[in-house]
Order: sequence, then C-alpha cells, then structure tokens
Amino acid sequence: MEDRKRFEAACNLYPIGPRLNIEEFPDVPAFPVYKHTRKIALELISSAYKHLPKLPPIHFDFVQVSNVNAWAFKHDNHYFIAVTAGAVCMLHLVLDRILANPNTFEMIGDPTLELQDIQLVDWNIVDPERLFNDGVRPVVAQDPARQLYSKHLADQALMFLIGHEIAHITRGHVDFVTASSNQSFIAEVGFRGGEARQRLERQAIEADADRRSIFARCKSQFMTAENNEGRRFPWSDKPVVIESLQFDWAFAVNVLFRLFGDHRFADIDLDSVSYPPLALRRRLAMDFGFTLLLRNWGREHESKIFDALAGSIRTTEDAFIAIGASSAKGGFDEAYADVGTQHVKRIVECWNGLKPELERYSFESLR
Repeated sequence: MEDRKRFEAACNLYPIGPRLNIEEFPDVPAFPVYKHTRKIALELISSAYKHLPKLPPIHFDFVQVSNVNAWAFKHDNHYFIAVTAGAVCMLHLVLDRILANPNTFEMIGDPTLELQDIQLVDWNIVDPERLFNDGVRPVVAQDPARQLYSKHLADQALMFLIGHEIAHITRGHVDFVTASSNQSFIAEVGFRGGEARQRLERQAIEADADRRSIFARCKSQFMTAENNEGRRFPWSDKPVVIESLQFDWAFAVNVLFRLFGDHRFADIDLDSVSYPPLALRRRLAMDFGFTLLLRNWGREHESKIFDALAGSIRTTEDAFIAIGASSAKGGFDEAYADVGTQHVKRIVECWNGLKPELERYSFESLR
C-alpha cells in the first residue's frame, strides 16, 4: 500500500495522470493482463537491482490514460516508471487481431480455424478508448496456439517498452535531464520545448534507451534458447531455434513503432523535435540489433541474422495491412535514405559528446 501512495503522490506532481486502481476490479477481463504486465515489470526491475546493487528504489505502476505513453521520473530520491493503460490495451488489441487473421503467421498453429470476416480497422487512432467508442472490439485468435503466440509477442513489446524506461534511469538520463532542464521526467510521447541542443540531446537519449533495451532483449532470447534446447514452445511444432526468438522481439518492437504510422519526415526540421522520427528509431533499433547479434552470434550466422530482422520488418508491414492499415507512407524507406543517414550521424555525434556528462549520473557503464 505504501508503494501505491508514494506512486500516486509522485504522479500528482507531474502532468501524467491518476494511478490506475486496477486491483480494485479483479473481476474485469483486463485484470489478468495488467497483473501479468506488472509481474514482467517487477522482474525487469529486480534484474536491474541484481546487476546494479547501488540503484535506488524504482516503483512501477499504471496510469489511467487512454493513449500510448510511458514515463520515467524521479521524486524524493525514488525513481518511478508509469505506463499508460492505453499502451497495454493497444498492444494486446493489435497483436490479438493480427493472430486472429488467417492470412498472418501461417506457420503458427492452424490459421484455417480463424474467422474470415473480422472487421478491418485503419489504425489511424492510437487510443483504445476512442477505438472502442468507434465500435472496435477486442478479437482473439480461435486457435489456442495463436492465442499464446500473441501473448508472447505482447510480452516482448512490453518488455522492450519497460526496459526502455528502466534504461532512462540506470543510464542517468532522468538525472541529467533534471540537472540540465529542471524537468524531472522523461515522456515517450508529447514532450516539447528546450533549445536546439537540448532537443538533439533528447533524441540521443531516446536512441540510447532503445539500444539498452534491445541489448537486454537479444541477451534474454539467447538465454531462452540455451535453456530450452530441443524443447517446443506451445505455439510451435518445431524445436526452439535462436533465429525465431530474435525475430519475435524484433517483430514486437516494429509493431510498437509501426502503431504510430510510417510517416515521411524529410519535410520536418529535425532540429525542432525532441524525439527521433519513429521510422528513424526503427532503423536505429534494427541496425543496433543486427550489429549486436553479429558480434555475439558470429559472422557465420550473418544471413540468419539478416533474415530474422529483415523478416520482422516485412512481416510487420504485411500484418498491419492484413488487419486494415494503409500501406506505409515511406518513412522507413526515408530513414535509410540520405536524410535519415545524415541525421543518424548527428545523433551519434551528439551521443558521443553527451556520454562524459551522463557518466556522472549513470548507474551502469555507458557502452
């Protein structure tokens, strides 16, 4: 109870929203989903404590906000991570619908059991409450194996999102932002303001938190493969292989970014924004994943690594189109064009200059 009161008090100080008192409604269908997500978050935080014993307390909870967002912030020498109810609902809503479609993931379970007449949604609204008011209802796969795979993918997406927020704390981002701008929280969506240099620093910080969370996802999947050699997951009739597990996190991360569309950004002044365009973050995430896997798995597996990550990108686009989304607008292609490449260089240069300052606040090595 003390943690809940502390969290509520901290949230009241920032424009975040009220704490979601989901524990008061154990009979609602969403209760097990929130309970499971909380378990994931606490396990990730516990792992951070294990590796970083000097880390101050981190409190996790949900806020009653319908859009997709998350925050890392500090109050009274305690750190807090808040994830919106909308983020949890939206990820399950989309992934459940993808696996309920018979034209997706044909290698998972028996897609012929799935319904053919599921309502298509254009997904230009990233807010489950507004979607519900527009008549969109949750749909789950008919095949049990596909249901389980959808939950597995949602776990991967949420672990990436929560891991990203933990990285904002462990890598000194929250304390740096507090010291440099007198703002004690980092929001994933919606931050505005600051001078041009501060905005570029915020972009570099977001890219670093993505990298740290992807590092954890890749490492975790390697360990999962090693500990499950020869076994089969409930959603597959084939033994566990490392490339399929690396595909899973990459697909989940791509879904999270693709939820917000695939907008072009060449006509945007990139110095005026506080976040790298989402398409550019997708590029940075996949590039880092490729480099990391190549280093840890070995260059002899380069083709498998490329197939897993490139396949996750293609499958994400195909899945969104299958459930009603419009085709990509070219943002991801643009991320690999000159405009994207040049801005990536600026973010990297900014990060290299920022690291010495962040070292003062970081609880871990800024690799």
